[in-house]
Amino acid sequence: MPKLYEDLDDDSAHEITVLDDEIQAIKKKMLWEFPKLNLSQVLPIDQRICAMYEGQITDTSNLKRIFNTNMGYSRVPFPMVPKDAADPSKVVLNKNARFFWEDVPFGLVILKDIGRIMGVPTPNCDKQIIFHQKFMPIKYVDEKTGEFLPDALKNTGAPSRYGINTPEELVSTSLGMRSESQASDIFFPKTKL
Repeated sequence: MPKLYEDLDDDSAHEITVLDDEIQAIKKKMLWEFPKLNLSQVLPIDQRICAMYEGQITDTSNLKRIFNTNMGYSRVPFPMVPKDAADPSKVVLNKNARFFWEDVPFGLVILKDIGRIMGVPTPNCDKQIIFHQKFMPIKYVDEKTGEFLPDALKNTGAPSRYGINTPEELVSTSLGMRSESQASDIFFPKTKL
């Protein structure tokens, strides 16, 4: 059984890096528009993993090696299931794994939606959603346009699912801003930026 992180290769590390580049671009745009916003915990992925697993990584020379040599990630198998119960030595990808049912609708879809709201393109996020949805009975993104499909967000954590469609609405609770719907809400006292 292949190991998810110990066997991570250069191509996979590159895909993670370009996704992280998009996250950092979104962060940069948010801080440019809202300088008082505290996004100090949104670190580049290599720095974040090294900070979280300090002392457990033997080679921090690049992202691939950070994953490969992280004791906290060791021995995590790739999500596989037997292809045939009669011969458990042959396995296939487990399409019911967390990677599909959590990481796509509550990870990649959220990032794509935040990028859309902030006006930051997320072509690598789109690429990963499109790749993963090929194994899922639900589709989130149109393969040709890269746009969200109608009603695709109803079972996701995407901000627009909750009526958050502008940068101001996205950061309102973090900066004490109030949207029109919060105008009479006692939990959102009047504040000025």
